[in-house]
Amino acid sequence: LTPGDRHPICRELYRSDLQYLWTECGGTPPGNKNDMDSLIGTARIRIHKENQQVDTIDVRCHKALIEKVQNVFNNVIFNTKIDGKFFEVRDIVFYSWRCVDENNPTGSLSIHSWAVAFDINADFNPFRRKMKWEQYKTAYGAEDDYLRLRTWNHPVVKALAKAGFGWGMYQHSIDPMHFS
Repeated sequence: LTPGDRHPICRELYRSDLQYLWTECGGTPPGNKNDMDSLIGTARIRIHKENQQVDTIDVRCHKALIEKVQNVFNNVIFNTKIDGKFFEVRDIVFYSWRCVDENNPTGSLSIHSWAVAFDINADFNPFRRKMKWEQYKTAYGAEDDYLRLRTWNHPVVKALAKAGFGWGMYQHSIDPMHFS
């Protein structure tokens, strides 16, 4: 797979997830923040923070995803080690009512607006819309580690794909922090 491809496992699971998320609102995502707020719940997840410190945090996501999010974070990602270190979650953003391009407030809404996507460790996994993979590797590195998500071989990427989350690195742009 190269950037721009969606892993076959993710493609099937992603399609089936979309079908049940909006049944409470007539089959389509809400068009405003107030309606969306009624579909938000809180998932409690355990993480390793900087310097391998353990913490429990609450993240706001679509209530239909709470169990899935808690399962994958608490049972898989929390226990994932890379080169002898636990995977650290330095920052994570799920629900954020906003446009894809924050500089264009009349543009299309981000998938984060519907609380079905999250970004993890943004500083170590930067989004680059118009950069080619070869340029990205040179600028930010191509190796996986306990903070950076670069390949399908990374245990966190594998765990999230198995749980049905599509990865931003293999969708429309180079966005390794993004899962939906």
